Amino acid sequence: MRALKSFRSLYTKLTPSQSILLGYLAYALISAIILLQPVFHKVEISFVDSFFTTVSSVTATGLTTLNIAACYTFWGQFWILVLIQIGGVGYMTFSSFVVLAISRHVSTHKKKILSCSFSFPSDFSLKEFVYNMVVFSFIAEVIGAVLLSILFMNRGVENYIWAGVFHSVSAFCTAGFSIFQDGFIPYVTDVPVNIVVCILMLLGGVGFIVFLDLYKRVTGQRSRLTFTSKAIIFITVLFVFLGTIFFYAFEQPFEHLTVSQQIFAALFQIISACTTTGYSTVNFGVLQAVTVVLLGFFMIFGSSPSGTGGGIKNTTFVALVALVRSTLRRQEYVSLFGNQIPEKRVQLATAIFSFNAFILFMGIFLICFLENKPFLMLSFEVISALGNAGTSLGVTPYLTSASKFLLMILMFISRVGVLTFGFSLIPQDTSIRPRLQKKDLIF
Repeated sequence: MRALKSFRSLYTKLTPSQSILLGYLAYALISAIILLQPVFHKVEISFVDSFFTTVSSVTATGLTTLNIAACYTFWGQFWILVLIQIGGVGYMTFSSFVVLAISRHVSTHKKKILSCSFSFPSDFSLKEFVYNMVVFSFIAEVIGAVLLSILFMNRGVENYIWAGVFHSVSAFCTAGFSIFQDGFIPYVTDVPVNIVVCILMLLGGVGFIVFLDLYKRVTGQRSRLTFTSKAIIFITVLFVFLGTIFFYAFEQPFEHLTVSQQIFAALFQIISACTTTGYSTVNFGVLQAVTVVLLGFFMIFGSSPSGTGGGIKNTTFVALVALVRSTLRRQEYVSLFGNQIPEKRVQLATAIFSFNAFILFMGIFLICFLENKPFLMLSFEVISALGNAGTSLGVTPYLTSASKFLLMILMFISRVGVLTFGFSLIPQDTSIRPRLQKKDLIF
């Protein structure tokens, strides 16, 4: 009891940012040890590979050093799916949901952690947010699992129910894990399967807050969409539309596909990149360099702040574009869609982008120092890890242990958020300072 009280005392002294970071780290370490047990794997697996798998699962990234179907038993795959589910939607969200279901009360410290973990409208109560988040996820995943199970059954897939459940959860949580030996490449021309998976990726990547906002607008509960929802919908549609056109133009033709199948294949890859899922229906090893760069851009900026995806978030991109536009117009304020963006939000977007750019540069620098492999392949690996995207050019299994740990760090940083990561390392300055003089700095 004394040890428990000491732990609780230490836990409450942590800042919300430190609680999130240490929570995910402890969650991954314990899960890695569990996954090493013989019942979970078919072949011998090192601790580094086990830890890499759990980190990738907890952060809903999808990068793997092992073939999930070949190396893990059903129970191993099941445990990975549990990690994906809790990590994708948020371990604090699930723990708060359980607490609310039992006691109807969440501690003040957990409320602060949830506020730090997720961005949600000011008119949302904590209970409304947690319940709606979990219920929305459950409904989407159940419907997706039923549809995929039926489709897989009609296509003669072994254990089609398990395949449907696994891929529904993985797609919605934008994790990109697959229990198929070749992923979704054999389904490149299968339109129904592609449509269901694309919808699940969008539902998870865009986030339930946007869809709830749309529902309230359609049912008349709200007169108009929120400014944030408008920005997310606009940039998501724009990214998917332009990305599909560019992908088709750069990679056309895939000789074995018709024109419509090529367009649909391009659409699938772009949606997967924008939601940072990592699924693919084409072999990324044969893509041109320009296409790889295009996918890297969407992996960084494609996902939404209310969704399960990683990366810098598309609203940050929108804010930065609005900042540049307003600067070129010599405006003293930043505007978008006829609305002024608060200065604090613009500053936050600039800080997020700058910190991400620095971490991305350091990640590429370090992995190029550690590995003797093509620059594009290594850079794409770092972008995928930092964006929680899970897409790879096939180099992941052949990296050294040092590089694998580097990617794990990047996956953690992306999942908790770069600012949350920074806040957890640098204590808040609460000292009282004299009024500082403003000095000009020339750019």
